[in-house]
Formats: sequence, structure tokens, C-alpha cells
Amino acid sequence: MGTVTVTKLRALLGVAVVAAALAPRANAAIIFQDTFAGGSDVNNASPMSPTATKTSYINSSSKGWVPTPSIASGDYRFGINNTTSGVVEAQARIPSTTLTNTGDFIEMQITFTNGNGTTSSPGNLLTQAMLTGWGMYNSAGSNSVGGGLNGTATNGTANHTADGTINWQGYVAQLSNATTSRIMDRKVQNSGTITDQDQDVVSSGSASSTYNNPSASGVGSNTGAPTAVALTNGNQYTEDLKITLLATGALQLDEALYNGAGTGGSTVFTPWSTTTGTTPLTTTFDALGYGWRATANSAGTNPGYSIDTNSILVQTGTAGAVPEPMAMALLGLAGVALSRRRAHC
Repeated sequence: MGTVTVTKLRALLGVAVVAAALAPRANAAIIFQDTFAGGSDVNNASPMSPTATKTSYINSSSKGWVPTPSIASGDYRFGINNTTSGVVEAQARIPSTTLTNTGDFIEMQITFTNGNGTTSSPGNLLTQAMLTGWGMYNSAGSNSVGGGLNGTATNGTANHTADGTINWQGYVAQLSNATTSRIMDRKVQNSGTITDQDQDVVSSGSASSTYNNPSASGVGSNTGAPTAVALTNGNQYTEDLKITLLATGALQLDEALYNGAGTGGSTVFTPWSTTTGTTPLTTTFDALGYGWRATANSAGTNPGYSIDTNSILVQTGTAGAVPEPMAMALLGLAGVALSRRRAHC
């Protein structure tokens, strides 16, 4: 074996630790898994109570839906028109999980196709200026607005100032292709003048269509957050967000984006994490949301932006179980190298 420097050893160990942290755990239990073939619906006027395999997906947007949201096996599709400032997202309740003991975690994996690669559904996610958001929340027992909000989730309407997602709170991984990405909070909307824009749970930066009462704040240092995340129309990706309870009472939030279905593909950027304060917004999670805010679209003809969600998986467990084989191999290799170096010192 060639010469191994301390710097190389540290790098190898660092990769192993990240791989172990982000890989699915051996003792993880699936609490929600949906491929959209088991009875889930979209924009139900009376959202169903979630089960382990189905729920009601509710769309909220500041611009009109294009295409009309639809759900079929392996394909939950939604989007909005060409716009230089518009928000659209999916919101859903899931079975509830509370992080109680040190190492307890909840992990969400959303596999999606950036459009379907055709002119009728081009995608355009992170191919033009925008922010995408992927979050988990405590819903406080409240469903999203029944039937959804089609182009009315703005400060120009105030029909839902106490119901819907007003009381949701949690954390969002925000990816950008124009600025530094971050993990941010989404607090209960209870300050200032509440309007229907506060039904948003994934976006930031707009005075008229993102939650602003209070607005989003970055969580921790967000050191290592990716910049200029770029996707390809027609390609499939898996977003992975994991929230782990630390001994201090804080939450560690790990985020990664993989090529292809699941977490076995290559990463789009180096996985990264941040940590909340010791009194997080919540340690109970029973809802999810994902979507985007478009800030510039030069695609020309409609539709402007769309996403085809292929599956959603949410699992829980306790960190510290035996890591996946890849992580174990990396840790073992690093350990052997370190032992050999010490033996020659």
C-alpha cells in the first residue's frame, strides 16, 4: 500500500462518515411509501387521513396550474406556466413520528423526473433561475386547504388565514441554481397580516407569494451547501432529507440529491448537513411538502415548469445501526490505513 498522509486519511474518514449518515439504516422502518398506485388522490376537497401507502396531495400555487395536477401509477404530475415569479408545491399529511431518543431519525426520499423530456412537459426545474424546496413538518393536525389553491396563494387573497398550513412548522432543504443553497425553517405563520401566500411551506424571497409571517431563516451555518445546482430535463433524481435528534436536543439535518431512483446512484453534489439550536421548532413530523419558486423563465411556449414524481418514501429508525456495506468498506479501509501508518511511525 502506498504512502497515506494524515490529510488523505481524514478525507477518507470524512467520506465514510457522510456515507454512513446518509445511507438508509439497517434498522429503518418504512412509515410511508407511495408509488401513486394504491389509492392516493390529488386536490381532494376533503383530504383523507393518511395511511402507510396513501394520502391526499394538495397543490398550492401563486400562478395557474399547468399542467392540471394528475396522479397515476408512478407519476404524480404538477407544474405552473412560464413566469418570472411564481410558486407551486405539493403538500401532504403522512403518519406521525416523534423523535424521542438520541439518534432517532426520520428520512424522506422523493424520486422524481424533471418533466418527461417532451415539449409538452419539459421540466425546467433548476435549468432556469429558481429555488426548489423539500420539507418535513409538524402539521398540528391540520390538513392543507381542501381542493388546493390554483393561482390564489398570494397576498391578494385572504380566504385562509387560520386553516390549511398556517400552523405547520418544520424544516426545508432549499436548492438553487442561482445562489447558495441552504436548509431553512418554516415557522407557524402568526405575525403580521396573514394572507393566502402564507399557505406556502417551501419557498422564500417573494413579498407576494412565499410565506412571510414570519419569513424563512437559514438553519445553522449551512457550511458546504451546494451552489448552482443544475438538473437535466427528462432525467430522474432522488432527493434525500434526513432529520436526526442529537444528544443536546438539537436536530441534525442532512441533505443529498442522487442521480436515478433511490440513493444508490451518484450524487449531484457533495452531501451536506447543518444543525438547529437545542430547542428546535418540532421533533414531531407528520407532513411533507415540495415544490419551487420560479424567478426567471425564458422557455418560450407553455408549459413552463413541471415535475413528475415517481415515488415517495419516508422511513424512521435510530442512527448507530450497522451502516450500509459501502460505508462499512470505507470505514474499514480508513481504519486499516491508519493502523499501518501508526505501525510505521
